[in-house]
Amino acid sequence: KKFEQPINAAFNSPEFRHNLLEGDDAQGGVWKAGTGLTTASNIIDGDSTTYWRPDPEAALDEWWVEINLGRVMPVTKIRLTFPDEEGARPLREFRIFAADGDREPKSKDIFQFHLVGGTTKRNTETVLEFEPSSPFRKIDFRLVDFSVKDKVEFETDFAQIQFVRVIVDAKSQDAALAEVEVFSYGDNVAL
Repeated sequence: KKFEQPINAAFNSPEFRHNLLEGDDAQGGVWKAGTGLTTASNIIDGDSTTYWRPDPEAALDEWWVEINLGRVMPVTKIRLTFPDEEGARPLREFRIFAADGDREPKSKDIFQFHLVGGTTKRNTETVLEFEPSSPFRKIDFRLVDFSVKDKVEFETDFAQIQFVRVIVDAKSQDAALAEVEVFSYGDNVAL
C-alpha cells in the first residue's frame, strides 16, 4: 500500500482521540480558543476561503487558538495561511508554540509548550512557514525509497509534536487566520 507524503496532520486530527488523566478522552482538532471558538475549526478544514477571526472586542490575551493533533506526529514544517481580502486580513504579530504531549508534571494534563516561531516585524504575507527547532528533540531519520530501481537513501529530521498553539501578540483590524497546516513525512501507520 502506498502512503501519501507529506501529509497535513492537522486536517484529519478530528479522527483521533487520546486519553486524558483528568476527565474524559480528548478528541483531536481545534479544541481550545480564547475567542472565536465557533469559527476556529475553519483553520484545519483545508479551505483557505474560510477562516478564524478573533473577537475584536475580546482582550488581547484571549486572541489564541490551539490544535490537538490527537496523536504525536513527526512534524517537519508548520504553515500558516492568511486571507487578504475586504474584512479579513493577515495576523500582523503572532507566535506559534508547540508541545510534544508529554505531561509536566506526569500526574496532570499540563503540557509544556515551546516556541516554534513567529513574527519579528509587522506581517503582510499571506503564507508563512516555520520549521520546529530547539528545544524540540530533533530526530535524524533515514528513509529508503524502494519504489525506484536503485535504492535512494535520504535523511530527514523532525520534531515530535501533538499540540500547536497560535498566539496573537497585537490586535489589528480584520485579523484572521485561514489555515494551519502541520506537515509530517507520511501517514502515521504505527499508532
